[in-house]
Amino acid sequence: QRLSEMMMMGLRLSEGVAFDKIKDETDQDWRMVIAQDKLQHLINEDMLTLSATHILPTPAGMQRLNALLGYLL
Repeated sequence: QRLSEMMMMGLRLSEGVAFDKIKDETDQDWRMVIAQDKLQHLINEDMLTLSATHILPTPAGMQRLNALLGYLL
């Protein structure tokens, strides 16, 4: 529940969600709590992007945030 809320709030911002924040909230590495195959699909569809430290929404992803989160989480 907390992960979903954090992702929803963080992806509403152009700065996205920091990997460290996911670790702080879940006590697990972000790669363990977010399905990597689904994340890659959303990256391929130009909905999300990754920086060295964050998961970031693209403009297209921000427009479809509720569906994106439902799929990812």
